[in-house]
Amino acid sequence: MKRIIGFILVLVSFSVLGQSQKELQKTADKLFKDGQYEEAAPIYKKLINLVPTNVTYGYKYGSCIVMQNKNNKEALNYLLQAEKSGRSDKEVAFFIGKAYENQGDYDRAVDYYERFMEVAEKEELKKLKVKHALKTCKKLQD
Repeated sequence: MKRIIGFILVLVSFSVLGQSQKELQKTADKLFKDGQYEEAAPIYKKLINLVPTNVTYGYKYGSCIVMQNKNNKEALNYLLQAEKSGRSDKEVAFFIGKAYENQGDYDRAVDYYERFMEVAEKEELKKLKVKHALKTCKKLQD
């Protein structure tokens, strides 16, 4: 009987954990979409702690760090891992470029910004100010 009760408690706790994970993800994704990177970053970090193998959480956390210009080396680790995993989100190239720009590696930044420009829509380019970033990096490249 004690085993059955223990098993039921484990199932219930996993159910609650899964539900709170979904709620955390929904909140973080909304903040991310709205460009509220500072608010989204700690939530994605919690999600990474819950599911360390989830590349999407790492990608979004790394993107949040980059947009705050904090610890770009850590951000690049997450972003490059997402790129290597075959992540289909085209914005990964933008965030990698931004991380390299923040670190002063303008050659790599230009490369990734140009990759992003090849696949991005006009609204994305305008919203993320990619043309300006690319122009700035090219000036600093010389």
